[in-house]
Amino acid sequence: MKNLFTLLLLLMPLGIMAISDNDTIVWKENKQIIIQSDSNSINMQIVDPENNFKRIYETHFENENSNTRWEIATFVNVPFSNMTKKNKKSKKKSFDPNWAGVGFGFVNACDGGMKFINSTSPTGVSINFSKSYEIFWNILDIGLPLVGNNFGLVLGFGMDWRNYVLNGNRMFYDNNGYIDIQTAPESCMVKKSRLKRVDIVLPVMFEYQWKNGLYWQLGAQMNIQTHTSMKTKFKYSDNPDFTNQNMNGIGSNPVGVDLVARVGFENLGIYAKYSPVKMFESIKGPDMRSFSTGLILTY
Repeated sequence: MKNLFTLLLLLMPLGIMAISDNDTIVWKENKQIIIQSDSNSINMQIVDPENNFKRIYETHFENENSNTRWEIATFVNVPFSNMTKKNKKSKKKSFDPNWAGVGFGFVNACDGGMKFINSTSPTGVSINFSKSYEIFWNILDIGLPLVGNNFGLVLGFGMDWRNYVLNGNRMFYDNNGYIDIQTAPESCMVKKSRLKRVDIVLPVMFEYQWKNGLYWQLGAQMNIQTHTSMKTKFKYSDNPDFTNQNMNGIGSNPVGVDLVARVGFENLGIYAKYSPVKMFESIKGPDMRSFSTGLILTY
């Protein structure tokens, strides 16, 4: 009990904001300290007003015995929640992760050595980087501070859509359940031949934040496949109309992993992702791994 009274004496000069018969509220470094007492016990809590008054520490003294409990503080971002905050400047006072948001980038195909595949073979992989897109929505994130309010663990949930378009007059086609590549004959013009993949995304990231709004993230995300398809649009010289060849369920790996690196300032960031996992199962398609880079706008 002596230690508690010593603590109370130290808290007295910090600024008492509200006092009742049994409760005392003190502010210290943007945290609220609540002291409740009666004739038999004293209870003290520390709460974070910037995180919905979440309790991060509590100790209870009764009959010379004490019981102390720490609670892990987290920060959860949901879509556009910051737009409803009256004081947005308070955001950086706590660990606020920078993963949730919307992004756009370009995708390409790599081999196992992280080199872009640009095959000159008529049946080889060569992706048109300028026409192959990635669009994603990182719907929500959860930040778990590990060291102060600067470094922490980030978890989340999102959706990712990727579109791989072949270079030149090449086309993807279904070769008895295997996605193969061929160069169209001279009498055939390919307008577009692409593969599409849509995933649920579950990230595990580490993030470091500076007080000026700069941040970096490193980690990985699991991609759980929800939809895949192939589409080729072409026409022959003797036919003015285009023909569409479509196929759903192209035999890609149902679960993938991306290694992710991101850096940004406030709500704008850039990212790069590389997948060490093959896009296709070994007997279902060509040997290619995904690489993408682009911009993200966080909320």
